[in-house]
Amino acid sequence: MRLPIGYLLAAALLPLTGASCDAEEVYAAKVELRENWDELKGYAIDRREEVQTALTTTFDDLGRQIDTLDDRLRNAKDRADERTAEVVAELREQRIALGRRLEDLRSASADTWHDIRIEIIESMRAFERSVSDAWNRIVY
Repeated sequence: MRLPIGYLLAAALLPLTGASCDAEEVYAAKVELRENWDELKGYAIDRREEVQTALTTTFDDLGRQIDTLDDRLRNAKDRADERTAEVVAELREQRIALGRRLEDLRSASADTWHDIRIEIIESMRAFERSVSDAWNRIVY
């Protein structure tokens, strides 16, 4: 049984929160997450709702990760510097732009849906990497 992308993303990002977890489980979640993204790329418009739900769930999860990162920075002012604040601001800007594209996907016609979906999936992957990289640079 394949897990929803949002759950896989949470498992893949769990180490970034400081919680303890098994490295093999995290690796497996990351591999399955990549496979699910690739699978979503192949979905036809008749599975539009599934794609939108997966993208929205991941989008919301990444937003919560940014909020958590921002909270940690506010609680650790002595470690936070100007560059760190810029990174969080850049992540928020990326999230806003991706949110606009998600809205475009929701309103896309059958003719444009496929191209927009592929673009958004690739953008979501890049956004996930940006959030993960920010956690690795700032928190660790």
